[in-house]
Amino acid sequence: MKTLLSTSEAADYLGMTVRGVWYHIRRGHLSPTKVGKTLVFTRDQLDRFQINRRPAGRPRKEEA
Repeated sequence: MKTLLSTSEAADYLGMTVRGVWYHIRRGHLSPTKVGKTLVFTRDQLDRFQINRRPAGRPRKEEA
């Protein structure tokens, strides 16, 4: 059985805020499943997101 995480649990798991999770939902990077009135994520889905996620901020300048 897969473990389901709520939005706040997903935020803790990813190391971001709930607002950040909602941002990625709106952008289409995360697609939760609706169970009743609750949005849930699987750990597999969050792990895949974490692997493909670009680091925050501006890329470092290449040293010549």
